[in-house]
This record gives sequence, C-alpha cells and structure tokens, in this order.
Amino acid sequence: MEVFHSPEGAHYRPEPACRGTARPVGTRRAACYPSRLLFRSDAAMPVYVERPVQLTDQDRQDLLNVYADAPDWLLSPFADSAALIEQGLADGSLCVARFNGRLLGAARLQPGGEFLRLSHLCVRALTRGRGVARRLVDEARREAQQQDLLLVLAADPAQQAAEQLAAHLMLPLRAL
Repeated sequence: MEVFHSPEGAHYRPEPACRGTARPVGTRRAACYPSRLLFRSDAAMPVYVERPVQLTDQDRQDLLNVYADAPDWLLSPFADSAALIEQGLADGSLCVARFNGRLLGAARLQPGGEFLRLSHLCVRALTRGRGVARRLVDEARREAQQQDLLLVLAADPAQQAAEQLAAHLMLPLRAL
C-alpha cells in the first residue's frame, strides 16, 4: 500500500486490483496479477486416459487424425491406422488420451507373460510437446505396477526413433 498525507491525515491507497487500473508510478505491473503460473502457455494439459469399448464417429475420426502423421513403421504389422484401431477395440488393448472431449493420442497396452507391452504410441501432431504421451505412459506404468508386470516399449528395434523413444521414456525396447 502507498501512504500519502493530506491536511485531513494519512490516507492509504491500495494496490491496483487488476490490469488497467491506476497504480503509483514506478510500481510493477506484476502486482496486478495473483500468479504468473496462471498465464503459462507450456503448462501440461488436463488429459484423461481411457480404455474405450466402443467409439463414436468423432472419436474414430480423431484417432484416424492421430495416426495420420505416423510413420509407416509405427503402424506395423497393420495395413493402416483403421485396422490398428479396430484390432485395439476388438482385443481391448486400445488406450486413448482425451482433452476437451477430443482424442489427441493413443497407444496399445497388451499384457503378455511377465510384460505389459506399450506399442503404437502416437500423439496428434498439433498437440505434441504438451504432455499427452507422458500421460499415456504414466497410465501404462500405473497399470503395469497394479498387475505386477514390467512395462516395455514394443516397437521395431531397427528404427532409431523407437530406440530414442525407449531411452527417453526409460523403458526397455522389445520387438513387436
């Protein structure tokens, strides 16, 4: 608070409550805002991970968009993304990431022996770098721990991108 004096006595002027109000010269604009964290553009998105049993037409189109930018080796052994999605639904291995009602990422989680295999992990190009894949991997880790299985990344070990992803996620890489 700023104190100023007049013939009537001391008066106190409160700090400005928000942007656009008058403030004493030399005071910082940051005093107008409760927290800088409210304006972070790189903050993680509130992404919800689901195991769908069926998909709406919009969900199906969202998943096709997710895998549209994927390299061909990521879709292997499936002919295309539609076949991958259908098989994931049929065997219950499809895991999706949802934000504001739209699907932004997907992966397959398949238990097998002592492993939980994470494969076909892909995030829509427009939303990469915002924590969507991290949220899918965190959910996979939680499921693996619940089932007392070791989480592994299942991909083509010949692909350098798969090796880099496994190293980044700190997961062992296994062949599909």
